[in-house]
Amino acid sequence: MALCFFAFAIVLLLTLDSDSNSIPVSAASEGVQITYGSVIKLMHERSKFRLHSHDVPYGSGSGQQSVTGFPNVDDSNSYWIVRPTPDSSAKQGDPIKSGTIIRLQHMRTRKWLHSHLHASPISGNLEVSCFGGDGESDTGDYWRIDIEGSGKTWRQDQRVRLRHVDTGGYLLSHDKKYSRIAGGQQEVCGVREKRADNVWLAAEGVYLPVTESNILNERGRATTDPKEICTIFKHYYLHLFSSSYPFGIEEAIQDLEAKVTPGMKDQLYRSCTDEEVKRAVFEMDPLRSPGPDGFSADPIFLFPRFELKLGY
Repeated sequence: MALCFFAFAIVLLLTLDSDSNSIPVSAASEGVQITYGSVIKLMHERSKFRLHSHDVPYGSGSGQQSVTGFPNVDDSNSYWIVRPTPDSSAKQGDPIKSGTIIRLQHMRTRKWLHSHLHASPISGNLEVSCFGGDGESDTGDYWRIDIEGSGKTWRQDQRVRLRHVDTGGYLLSHDKKYSRIAGGQQEVCGVREKRADNVWLAAEGVYLPVTESNILNERGRATTDPKEICTIFKHYYLHLFSSSYPFGIEEAIQDLEAKVTPGMKDQLYRSCTDEEVKRAVFEMDPLRSPGPDGFSADPIFLFPRFELKLGY
């Protein structure tokens, strides 16, 4: 069991986007928010089966990768990554509001939860499949999250419906089971009616905590405005090493033992030679951040044969 969990952790680290420093939250505690980038299992409320897929195509309909309801909790083929649509400005760690259109990517095969007008194998409803990949996705992968009750953002303990954007079908599972290739697994399909048996819950998984992008301005107020954030950072670093002109320094340090000898002081106060200035300038890293004047050391390295002309 420990080995399985370790293996899942390695896969998860390789799967999630690398631009987040968030620490994942276990789904053991109720009420955690589902955010973009979270890896979750979706449980069909009525049957308790998990939304599941595997690299087995349907023998009819579209012939795409099949999607089923799986009875066991500890199956790695039931993990889905919550993703935004390509045209969305949402980023990893952002919460998901009711009515938001999302995509669900199967963690193992990298294909998207998909639907269309093909008939499902058992009931003849709308077929639900897995299709595409990391660089291949279309509107057939779009699902609208509808939260039941008064909740505004998607949380683990909330009942939700997933409605397919293109077909209008609600994601559904029922007690009709496959008998051959996916023996014992339930059919998953889409139906256009809002019914009691098309309700789902977020179950096991790794939930990324909500990303907080607010910073405080000089008045202590939180801001998310990009221009104001840039101004705050610029002022911070401009004044980081500026003197506040304190007084009484001599009295404060008069009893401290001097560490700088007269010889060291003379060495520090002497004039710099031309060679020292040249060496210091050409040792600057060209890829460092620019200073307050907007320039970095890059221009120096555009002219490697440039001879410094010092005017003193």
